[in-house]
Amino acid sequence: MNRVYRVVWNSSQGLWSVASELAGGAGKSKTKACVVAAALLGLAGSAAAACTVGGNPIVCSATGTQTTIVGAGPGTSFAQVLDVQTGALISTGITTAVSLSDNATISIGNGAVVENSADNTGAGLWNSGANTIEFQSGTHLTIAQGGSVIAHGSEGTAEAINAMGTDNVIVNHGLIRSQGGGAAIWFQPSSGSNTVFNGPTGTIEHQGGAGNIIGMAAGTMAITFTNQGQLIGSLNFTGGDDTLNLHTGSSITGSVNGGAGNNLLTLNGTGTGSFARPISNFQTLVKNDAGTWTFGSALQGAGITSTQVAGGTLILDADASNYTGSMTVDAAGTLQTSAEFAPLAITDNGLVRFAQIDDVSYAGLLSGAGGIEKTGAGTLTLTRDQATTGLTTITAGTLQLGDAGPTSTTGSVAGDIANNAALVLNRSNALVLAGTISGTGSVTQLGGGTTTFIADNSYTGGTTITAGTLQLGNGGTTGGVVGDIVNNATLAVNRSNTLNLAGAISGSGALRQMGVGTTVLSGANTYGGATTVAAGTLKAAAIDTFSANSAHTVAVGATLDTAGFSQRVAALRNAGTVSLLGTAAGSTLTITGAYVGDNGVLKLGTVLGGNASLSDRLVLSGSGASASGHTTLQITNLGGLGAQTSGSGIEVVSAVNGATTTAQTSRDAFALANGHVDAGAFEYRLHAADAQGAGESWYLRSETTVAPPTAAPPTAAPPTVA
Repeated sequence: MNRVYRVVWNSSQGLWSVASELAGGAGKSKTKACVVAAALLGLAGSAAAACTVGGNPIVCSATGTQTTIVGAGPGTSFAQVLDVQTGALISTGITTAVSLSDNATISIGNGAVVENSADNTGAGLWNSGANTIEFQSGTHLTIAQGGSVIAHGSEGTAEAINAMGTDNVIVNHGLIRSQGGGAAIWFQPSSGSNTVFNGPTGTIEHQGGAGNIIGMAAGTMAITFTNQGQLIGSLNFTGGDDTLNLHTGSSITGSVNGGAGNNLLTLNGTGTGSFARPISNFQTLVKNDAGTWTFGSALQGAGITSTQVAGGTLILDADASNYTGSMTVDAAGTLQTSAEFAPLAITDNGLVRFAQIDDVSYAGLLSGAGGIEKTGAGTLTLTRDQATTGLTTITAGTLQLGDAGPTSTTGSVAGDIANNAALVLNRSNALVLAGTISGTGSVTQLGGGTTTFIADNSYTGGTTITAGTLQLGNGGTTGGVVGDIVNNATLAVNRSNTLNLAGAISGSGALRQMGVGTTVLSGANTYGGATTVAAGTLKAAAIDTFSANSAHTVAVGATLDTAGFSQRVAALRNAGTVSLLGTAAGSTLTITGAYVGDNGVLKLGTVLGGNASLSDRLVLSGSGASASGHTTLQITNLGGLGAQTSGSGIEVVSAVNGATTTAQTSRDAFALANGHVDAGAFEYRLHAADAQGAGESWYLRSETTVAPPTAAPPTAAPPTVA
């Protein structure tokens, strides 16, 4: 085939260069060529040739500068191998530097440079501008670290790399630069696919970052672009289904536009990365691998309709509250956001972390098998019943369930809670928390509703009841807390078995024993509200564990049990059973206010003996203390053998410091069960007042039950025998 060439002056090299003027196919047009005979190519190309042209492979070494075009463009040199070795230089002035056809393999070594300086001087072998490197289809181009491909010229249709066909792979670990003319990389065809990989040491640049890094003809060309390095300029795709893979450590200085088609953006790597550039026309965002990416662009503004966190952490650093696409967090993934930025619907099978430094409510819904984490010093308020079943972790700040209003009827989490900061419950209606609450944090019942704990919780930061009711258990065998409780509303217990509350209960609130089980108090309780034993048993485990500031009420069928430990209460109304029985007699239950017997039972342990015998006692103390109503005393003999009492007898109800008991009036406040209790040969009965009939106390006095011996009839004298 005959060829024609143009001769041009290479100002950077200080010599004339010869370039082909043959049209190589449809493309971008050029003008102003100077045509010469084919012989000129051989004359000019041999002066400083550093490449072994004419064979396969072509090897370019550092022995000199290659100043003429390598390759013959379209339709020639199929499967050509080009090895531009370390330190080699191909510098062709205004002509194309490398022009190959299909299935080529091009390697640019460390320190090697391939460059030209096209300035609107010709169309190139492909009739597509004097590109620095150009090729057709199926070609693999690799630029090593330290290697460079540079288009110095200002020609708008001359790129550093121009792929004329499809199925090409460009791998860059060095530098690809367009000095100010065309794009750094141009894809000529209107369909098919091509791949670009920019490695960690790679830079692809449109000089100054003002232009496009890549360009392509209109159509459906699909580009897969992977960036681990630096992109200086904008990245604009056109009509195909494109994929942009960004890795941690990479950067882009310009905007990113996916163009038409269905486009995918992936964030990858094991380190940390950030993306906050203007972005548009990407439909799918996927976060892969174990690294952390901060995404600072608005999802809805980018056109994204599907977001997946497949692995690692995705931090949403822009407002996505208006995002209406799907948001899915896989098992290995974490989505980090804040309440004001979070999408309103999230499928959470991994972890959603709210990094909340201020106080904000979240009205969205999380569903799935994943967990929730609250970090930051602020308060996150959940106003919907979340449907995730994984662990909820409170690392810092406050997690509040419900928004405090009188109509606040939603706001909850399912599953266990690891609370190392603060959990606040602020509902106006019933809330049941079935999961276990652990950690070092605190819990506050703030709303006017009732919160029920189903699990035996182990958190150690204390419990505060500000309003409403905190209920432990729901009629079963679990539901409890550890540690102290500040109770300014209502603490209720509804268990069917034994629950030990070892912490101190303080505050102005009330205690309600609801379940059929036994609640054992062992702390130094000082709360001031009412104590109601509606069912089951409220039992003491130490002296003065019943609050001396609380008025106690015992319902029918319920029991207040001191277990033999002396107690003091403010008042007592007894329609059930009050038991002072322990392992030994001598304990007291002191009441400083009113004691009302509502046909209840008072159980006392007594050593039934003489006057000095020990007995449990009900003590009414103070001028405001009184006993009224009717109470049945049940006396249990604790080892007494029975003896004759003298004087007042064994004191079982004491009235001191001005207290009254009806002992001087109706004498009906107390009655002994069955009228008497027996020990040995003695029968003890209950008496109001002392032996002189004075005072308000009540006593047991004994009488013998053995009848005195009957005297034998006189013996008749025997008859006298006369």
